[in-house]
Amino acid sequence: MSLNLWQYLLLIEIASSLFLFRYFSLAGKKSVLAFIPVYKTLVLLELTGRRKWQTLLFFIPIVNHVMWIISAYELLHVFQRRSWTDILLSIFTLGLWLGIIPLLSNAKMELRHSAPDRAAMKKQLGEFIPSALFAIVAATII
Repeated sequence: MSLNLWQYLLLIEIASSLFLFRYFSLAGKKSVLAFIPVYKTLVLLELTGRRKWQTLLFFIPIVNHVMWIISAYELLHVFQRRSWTDILLSIFTLGLWLGIIPLLSNAKMELRHSAPDRAAMKKQLGEFIPSALFAIVAATII
């Protein structure tokens, strides 16, 4: 049995909602909001300190993948998971690591939401990575 496109997209939507469910409750938001498709993205951007208009970028074909990578990195950052191990695992597992972190026994105690620290993010990533991501987004939109 093969999955058609709509089944695949529904599966991804359910998985991402289940992953974000725990993060929303830890941040003091209603966990049920993780299951409302577009509103979930608005709340995610609010948690990571981004502007609401950037939700529109999630609807542009190539840009949405870049935005999810940026959001995943910032979500890890605001929940104090700043090691390169967590960042690389979340990228190479295509986001599955974000769903595994809240399930780990010691992670439940250490996951605390804090305000995004842009200076620490810039220090960790340097200048090249944000510039390259911006160039990809800008070139795709143009």
